[in-house]
Amino acid sequence: MESPKVTVYTVSHNYGKYLAEAIESVLRQSIGNWELLLFDNNSTDDTREIMDLYAGDPRIRIFGLDDGYTGNGISAIANTALREARGEYLIRLDADDVFDDNILLVLAHHLDTHPETAIVFPDYYLMDNFGNIFAHERRQSLFRRNYLFDMPPNGACTMIRTGVMEEVGGYREDLNAQDGFDIWSRIKENHRCDNINIPLFYYRRHGDNMTQNSTRILSARRQIKRDMSAI
Repeated sequence: MESPKVTVYTVSHNYGKYLAEAIESVLRQSIGNWELLLFDNNSTDDTREIMDLYAGDPRIRIFGLDDGYTGNGISAIANTALREARGEYLIRLDADDVFDDNILLVLAHHLDTHPETAIVFPDYYLMDNFGNIFAHERRQSLFRRNYLFDMPPNGACTMIRTGVMEEVGGYREDLNAQDGFDIWSRIKENHRCDNINIPLFYYRRHGDNMTQNSTRILSARRQIKRDMSAI
């Protein structure tokens, strides 16, 4: 089988009620040379049963307790995805979010045509628990704004060159939050980070989102900033 251009990975911890919609959004992509890594992070709902419905697709690989895999938090899983990735580019789709049909085409084309760029990320729509869109989140054009330190891309739905991820040693596993902020902080000094002002995914806002845990996020950001200033 041809090596994929893009590795997508999705982690579910009891997000079974959203998971099929996320997976189907990968299957609908307008390019076909992708692979999808599905991680069941110790779920007690129907996450694994939903993943197993897609086990017959050769582009999809599933990781969970039944496969000898033990979830250890999002950063550890991200590093497992990095080790398992066969694609030139890596992108995470959270189990409660949804890709636009063209996100892989647009972001991969940008990296193909901009070899100096290591990270590219799009705008996105905000949707509620029922899938109703209520806002369009427009991001800063970082490369025109001197890499503003506090405006990084999200960890999810950001496409990164797999080789650059390996170059910086992958994700820090001591934080378990703000993985996008951490990676961007370590990559931006030597590589360009671009955004595309087109909404290319749907970010679901609900009470269980990591972004609702402000104390955890701020603590992780402070630690990242302290560590970066010490270098």
